[in-house]
Amino acid sequence: MPKDEKWNLFRQFLFNELGITRDVIRSWTEDAVRDVAETHVRHYLSHENIDATVRGILVKQQAGSAFPRLDDVIKQEAVRQIMSKYNVEITKKDSE
Repeated sequence: MPKDEKWNLFRQFLFNELGITRDVIRSWTEDAVRDVAETHVRHYLSHENIDATVRGILVKQQAGSAFPRLDDVIKQEAVRQIMSKYNVEITKKDSE
């Protein structure tokens, strides 16, 4: 019996006898991949200090570069968001 014929018989058995379709197999595969990904992420997050990792990467990228410091970028973004949400008027005081 040729290999292709064996495959066709197996596929017909899955579909006819067990009612397993491509959509069912695709659904099982997606569920399995999602479960494995969630397990890996949970394991990584439980063993890694994400804050320290991100800060370390940013410090390495900023070392010796002409880019502004992370603190300055965060402050500027906070000021920009506050200014966009509220009407803030900044005026200079008269010096006495």
